[in-house]
Amino acid sequence: MTSFLSVETIRRHKIVNRGGDVLGHAEDFIFDPQSGEMRYLVFSTGGVLGIGEKQVVIPFGEADLDFANERIILNFNADEIRDAPGFTRGKFPDFAPAYRKDIDGFYAARQRRKGQ
Repeated sequence: MTSFLSVETIRRHKIVNRGGDVLGHAEDFIFDPQSGEMRYLVFSTGGVLGIGEKQVVIPFGEADLDFANERIILNFNADEIRDAPGFTRGKFPDFAPAYRKDIDGFYAARQRRKGQ
């Protein structure tokens, strides 16, 4: 395996939980233009043929990349993903500071509840 991967390659990966249940598929990655860091993962979940689908935004640090099996592993169940911050396809948010604060706050609160 190479030590470099394109975003397009990762974008085809399934999103699964620790139990192997498919939660969705990677759609996009949000980079911080000042630091160059990958900050958020955007993935699609739910719906049928794109109808009723939700785009979920999760801090990239919450994701474990499993390149050998072409998947991204999250420590979330389907109910937690259903409640996670997201948006409707075609209504991409601007990731202004207030929106990022909402996303980061949701996941920080989740960690506090789980005692992490």
